[in-house]
Amino acid sequence: LPYQVKQEQVVQAKREELLVAPQGQILNIPNAIPAEKLAKQRRDGILASRPAFSDEELENAVRECLGVAKDITIPGYRSLRNEFIDETNTLVSRFLVENDKMVLGELRRFTPLPEAHFRLTPAKSAFLYIPHWNSLTEFPRLLSEMEKQFEAYYSFDPFGVGSLTPSSCNHFGFEYGDSYGFDYHFAALGVMLGESYLGRRVEAILNAISLLRASGVEEITLCGAGRSTVAAAFAAFLAG
Repeated sequence: LPYQVKQEQVVQAKREELLVAPQGQILNIPNAIPAEKLAKQRRDGILASRPAFSDEELENAVRECLGVAKDITIPGYRSLRNEFIDETNTLVSRFLVENDKMVLGELRRFTPLPEAHFRLTPAKSAFLYIPHWNSLTEFPRLLSEMEKQFEAYYSFDPFGVGSLTPSSCNHFGFEYGDSYGFDYHFAALGVMLGESYLGRRVEAILNAISLLRASGVEEITLCGAGRSTVAAAFAAFLAG
């Protein structure tokens, strides 16, 4: 349809006329409360009204929130081809941890040459590392800085980490500012399906702990790096 655009003369407002707060700062308004102070007040109020949990009640609440089963069955595993790290002269024995539903993660044991393991063996103490991105690039450097205080050194990549990083979605950018990555994607799917993505990762770590205990490891020291610290902390709490 034919139409005409009528251009009217617009008078640009001065900056002072656009300000709705003194000097353009909301906190200059009388009785204004900063957002962080308001959040702290709400947090303190919630904590004051929250009932105290016993250890058992707290554990049950965490399990219910994350959807983690109380009884963790011992998963199966199979031995994969060994890897060698030139820089540290280290041999890496690899074990794929899985149950009847899915692959849970990849367990690696780091040993000096020529020590090789094709099955999980007993140990009085073990160090279990959950990487930030990839245990192959992170753990050898950590090992070089640690004294020989554990009998066995393991890393575990639960799904979404390290060797189990999915190739779907946008996996080219691993920055926190990345607008859409696989972690976001699978977390969103979990929300729609009523499951916790974090809970599944915690449960995978618990399965690895259960497998090591069943293999004769008496004491396990768990270490989570970077983005894996939250999952490792929950796993440590639930594993006792």
